[in-house]
Amino acid sequence: MPELTQDELRSLVDRELEQSIGLHNSDLTEARKKALDYYMGKAVGDLAPPAIDGRSAVVSNEVLATVEWMLPQLLKVFAGGDAVVEFTPRNADDVQKAEQATDYCNYVLLQQNPGFHVIYTWIKDALLSKVGLTKVYWETSEAKSRESYKGLTVDQLTMLLAEREGAEIIEHNAYPAPGPQMAPAADAMMGIAQPELLYDVTLEVAEERSAVRVVNVPPEEFRISKQATSCDDAPFIAHVRQVSKGELKKTGYDAKLVDQIGHGENQEYGAEREARNKVLGLADGDEMQDATHDDATLVWVSECYLQLDGEWRKITKAGSIVLDDEEVEEQPFCSICPVPLPHQFFGLSLADLAMDPQRVKTSLLRSFLDNLYLSVNQRTFAVEGQVNLDDLLASRPGGVVRVKSPQAVGKLFDSDPGTGQAALQALEYIETQKENQTGFTRYSQGVSADSLNNTATGMNIITNRSDQRMELIARVFAETGFTALFRKILRLLIRHQDKAVVAQLRGQWVDIQPQEWRDQFDMSINVGLGAGNRDQQAQHMMALMQMQQQLFSMGLVQPQNVYNAAAEYVKAMGYKNTDKFLIDPSRQQQQQPPQPPPPDPRMLEAQAKQQEAQAKLQLEQQKHTDEMALRREQLASEYQLKLLELQLRYPGGIAGSTQPPANMPVPEVPQ
Repeated sequence: MPELTQDELRSLVDRELEQSIGLHNSDLTEARKKALDYYMGKAVGDLAPPAIDGRSAVVSNEVLATVEWMLPQLLKVFAGGDAVVEFTPRNADDVQKAEQATDYCNYVLLQQNPGFHVIYTWIKDALLSKVGLTKVYWETSEAKSRESYKGLTVDQLTMLLAEREGAEIIEHNAYPAPGPQMAPAADAMMGIAQPELLYDVTLEVAEERSAVRVVNVPPEEFRISKQATSCDDAPFIAHVRQVSKGELKKTGYDAKLVDQIGHGENQEYGAEREARNKVLGLADGDEMQDATHDDATLVWVSECYLQLDGEWRKITKAGSIVLDDEEVEEQPFCSICPVPLPHQFFGLSLADLAMDPQRVKTSLLRSFLDNLYLSVNQRTFAVEGQVNLDDLLASRPGGVVRVKSPQAVGKLFDSDPGTGQAALQALEYIETQKENQTGFTRYSQGVSADSLNNTATGMNIITNRSDQRMELIARVFAETGFTALFRKILRLLIRHQDKAVVAQLRGQWVDIQPQEWRDQFDMSINVGLGAGNRDQQAQHMMALMQMQQQLFSMGLVQPQNVYNAAAEYVKAMGYKNTDKFLIDPSRQQQQQPPQPPPPDPRMLEAQAKQQEAQAKLQLEQQKHTDEMALRREQLASEYQLKLLELQLRYPGGIAGSTQPPANMPVPEVPQ
């Protein structure tokens, strides 16, 4: 696609923003404002009381109760410490890398970012405002800090500046060193040694920091194309918010462009933000207070992502100024919805399911209370001229009312005693209907004393049915938003983190090289059970370990299987680090010296042949040695015999040794 001019980019962005979903004061924003009013229990709109003095203005709290009771259960699943999303390797060589990627991505979300707060806000927005939104991006910033040092010599100062690369001296003071210390050099003109100087300095150290950032996006600041069914398939998606000029400059935008942003654009957050401001106690316009200097001026910034020719482009526009236009790998948003609707981006929230029961229960509660008030404080009739009205209006214990006849004062029975009972029955019916709609029962809340008298089987059925809705919502959140979130975190680490980092994962310090991962993992989802079911998991693991004891003698269970079951049992008890209690057999085997490989049969055969040849050679050598010794004995005997014959033949003429000479040659024994 050819490069677009500034005017073309501006027109393109303006057209997409005008046609997107999420504009201020639209039906969507009005619906979210209504949900917030119901959540806060405001007696406005459908919940406004009748304009009659003395009538009940109570508001039921179905929306608040449903959201706040379900929120802790979902937080246990996603922020309870266990990995919700796991990366699975595609081959056996990548098992360790997949484990590192899983642990490090969880570390990035929960440790390097305010993970719990992000997850809490994300889920609560979804339960209350139809969708919850997060934005994931790589942030590079420069952090400046000041360091002060006193009494440094020239050598120490030089070494300090060499260690602090990029440090700048902003304050310094030089003074002679106290005492007899003298500099080695002497003044050539005066011939007098100069005292050594010491320095007090203040350094400004600039450190570049970069990391993955995960932030929440308020629903009223989000825009998306009408054709979208998810964030990834949206042809247009944007984040529209107010930002100060100083923050834009700090982010890295050209200061000259930022200064050109005008103030003529008069946008508003609309009714939704106004409703939230009233909750916070802010008056209309408090967010747009006059700035004391230009950098503090708030301007509207539209961070837009468009798919042009199959590629994502990021266009940031403030007023009539296009701050940047660049190609990006993907859009940064992730969304979750508790009750998604097919082929639509915006589904239903739990507030949508609980608003009708809240409206009906509010009306019934008011009727019941009004009837009760009339029963306690009934209206009175008085015959004109027959009663002292001052006495009648002064209601006090033991008071006297002066009348001219007994029939001058009486009660008006305009309240029906049966109305209260009927209202209570209707309230119970509406409560049952609300439980059927939201799937969240009083039994799953753990607040019903009557449940103690019910059978265990019946209670398990009711609890399990309630948990099914909870598990479905958790599964939807995991398969949509959390999967996309972890995938984006992984890709950002691979794309931008070019240096190895050291992090403590699973109780061990590990060198992490994200670029070695290369986005080569699949993903699997682990969604835990709802509230109260950790005990069930622990019971199941205990039963499994008892079964393993019986199967161990049959060879069907290995130590690694026992460890896995025990580790799951420890996790079900709420402990995150199983290494404190158990020793992993596989890790122990890795620490032991490796066993030598089995010998090659051909090598064994060659060694056997070599040993056989050596034994045969030794036998032949021993045989040869024995034959030589026998031959020597034979020669010695022959020598003595010859000597004896000579002595007998020549008596007295021969004298010699009875032993043969030592150097007498021994003839070779024939082989």
